Amino acid sequence: MGKAKVPAKLILYNGVLYHPNFFHRRFQCIEIFKHTCQHCGKKQGDEYITKNGHKSKVILQAAHLDHDPWNKNARLIALCKSCHLKYDGPMHGKKAKQTKRQKVVQKQLDAGQLQFSFDDTEYPVIEVTFPITQFLQSH
Repeated sequence: MGKAKVPAKLILYNGVLYHPNFFHRRFQCIEIFKHTCQHCGKKQGDEYITKNGHKSKVILQAAHLDHDPWNKNARLIALCKSCHLKYDGPMHGKKAKQTKRQKVVQKQLDAGQLQFSFDDTEYPVIEVTFPITQFLQSH
């Protein structure tokens, strides 16, 4: 009999659990895309003037197309920080609403104002995915 596979330990980074290979793959991703944002075309290190009139440099990031940082084989794309925030924005908004609702429900549970139920149908977990083509066409 072969050895049982041990699942990889996820790494907590900036409040998100990442698969350990991401920290190597992110550099490969940026290199594959020739250090260029795949949305706006800016190059890593290019200088630009911010809305506040300050000088800044373009920083590229590897974005998870399916918002699945724990996935060993996650699909990645190179985006500058600005485009990455725009791409992830809708997902963060939905997660924020879900978290806020969960806190309200927990407060009501703690205060005895809600009946606790093991039934998941009332508050389903929302999985959010955004096709990159839809994002790229809309911005």
